Amino acid sequence: MKNIDHFEIRSELGRGGMATVFLGYDPRFDREVAIKVLPREFLHDKNFIARFEREAKIIAQLEHPAIVPVYDYGEVDEQPYLVMRYMSGGTLDDRLEKGPMQVGEILKIIERIASALSEAHNQGIIHRDLKPGNVLFDPKGNAYLGDFGIAKLKEATVSFTGSAIIGTPAYMSPEQVHGDKEIDGRSDVYALGIILFEMLTGQKPFKADTPAKLLMAHLLDPVPRVLEVKGDLPPGVDTVTSRALAKEPEERYALATDLSKALRIAIRSNGHGEPTKEEFPGEYLPDPTSTKKVKYTDDKVKGSLPWKWIIAGIIILGLIFGGGSLIKQGQAGSGPLAFLAAKTPSPIDILPADTPIPTQVPTLMPTQISTEEPTPNLGIGSTLVSPIDGSLLVYVPEGQFQMGSEDGYDDERPAHMVYLDAFWISQTEVTHAVFSAFLNAEGNQMEAGENWLDVDDEHAQIVWEEGQWKPVSGFGDYPAIEVTWYGAQVFCEWAGGRLPIEAEWEKAARGLDGRDWPWGNQFDSSVVNLDDETAVDEETISCTAFGCDGYSRSAPVGSFPDGASPYGALDMAGNVWEWVLDWYDPEYYFDSPLNNPIGPSSGTVRGVRGGSWLNYELDSRTTHRQWHNPADSTHGIGFRCVHSP
Repeated sequence: MKNIDHFEIRSELGRGGMATVFLGYDPRFDREVAIKVLPREFLHDKNFIARFEREAKIIAQLEHPAIVPVYDYGEVDEQPYLVMRYMSGGTLDDRLEKGPMQVGEILKIIERIASALSEAHNQGIIHRDLKPGNVLFDPKGNAYLGDFGIAKLKEATVSFTGSAIIGTPAYMSPEQVHGDKEIDGRSDVYALGIILFEMLTGQKPFKADTPAKLLMAHLLDPVPRVLEVKGDLPPGVDTVTSRALAKEPEERYALATDLSKALRIAIRSNGHGEPTKEEFPGEYLPDPTSTKKVKYTDDKVKGSLPWKWIIAGIIILGLIFGGGSLIKQGQAGSGPLAFLAAKTPSPIDILPADTPIPTQVPTLMPTQISTEEPTPNLGIGSTLVSPIDGSLLVYVPEGQFQMGSEDGYDDERPAHMVYLDAFWISQTEVTHAVFSAFLNAEGNQMEAGENWLDVDDEHAQIVWEEGQWKPVSGFGDYPAIEVTWYGAQVFCEWAGGRLPIEAEWEKAARGLDGRDWPWGNQFDSSVVNLDDETAVDEETISCTAFGCDGYSRSAPVGSFPDGASPYGALDMAGNVWEWVLDWYDPEYYFDSPLNNPIGPSSGTVRGVRGGSWLNYELDSRTTHRQWHNPADSTHGIGFRCVHSP
């Protein structure tokens, strides 16, 4: 095969029971692509092409930074194909050939894949064939999930392939083994649990000589204890794998992201207990086509011996009379199945455990800061929706962290340990849409001689229209700018919180490992909106936002998920500076309290943190301090809020 439509075929990358994958070249965009061509034998089903087109459209709509995107689909000589972005970093299968992996690398991969799965499940799409061969890497080592929807296409071919079980035997959930099509996302959670077990130990949890015995193991065998295989792992991961691999779907994590959150806490806590179900109360998201839940109780799995042999007999008969088609469909094929990439969400490094907190916390000055004990069962990864303004809050636990830097400017010194009570902080900066709601409730009042919002400034994106405040069309999700410190603080009070003190802002941005930027210690221009380094198209933003006048390059909040902080806060570097509660004093660190420092008791200017699209990499460091007159309002300053537990 030389060409497929306008795509040039350069080589064959892999071949399996469902498709052949080619490395192609797209001359229109001057880029390499991966092209998956489906077998001709499917074409005698006159409805297959229609099903293929329908499923291809669904797959193409899965826009997530960790899902391999689909560029195009079509037919060549009546043979259907998918065009995807080429991924050259190999597969997780390749990495697993080298044995167990480090927990830091495992956590990054699991968090990315879990996020991708949850997005798909939220849209009613179940992978059905999750395995290491479908986890692919870009040249930078970021993980992506591929082959979404291919398993769905496999299911559509059951009527003429002779197989009633879809999936790869080593990674199939008990409900898949049973052959029930009405499965939900918890089946993928089970497969993710097997992948996690394999990454931690270098081996699969269930072993057997034949596919039939392997399928029986999913139904009948107890889940091996991961610590019995590899005893030097954090103890908490044993509970995580055991719950992910529960025979009963209702006993597993409801969401894939629940698994990744539990894994992060288990690793970080060094085995001081895996979080309870109450920490992850989210409801599971069923397949919208399903009319019933899949039920596999312990009574079914651990029943009498005759029942076990009935199950075994059904499976073995199915394999014998199915002509082996199950095995063919389950194999990944030879060669690296190279897929494609997308923009990456940020890998988050492992955090060390909190250092011991002081035994006594001194009484603070009256500042609205709570010193109450944090709510039980909360930890990193916990989120909360504000009941007033609807913003998403991320949780920062109590404890110590290092504030300041000996390598920065003079006002960042000395570096010192600070204890903070637990708090919630807005995941993103407050947006024009949310600030408009506040103005409609409270009005645009004047303080210190200036209105909270400088609506007359050419960069303001909130207008008075039809008797109410509204964001300019298309700018509801951009950070609220041209807001004074007074307006920001009053907004946060209206929303039930306050502006963050400098110490809270810095801890939420850098975590416990003293990182220079929210994502780590190496600057990465692709994960931050700074000067001309934004990953969002410059011309599009300028023209859409300001009529191509080139004044502003702020991006919608959350546009750079790769730049997330250890606690999941976004845009804490670049985009816009952020007001903090404190008065600014360049020498404050020399005599500031070490417990809940609230800043100087008086001053003339207020602090701002994080840098903006106008600045460069040094200005966006987590320890960098700047200041502004509290009555100032500019198109480079926004804000976010904190709430006490």
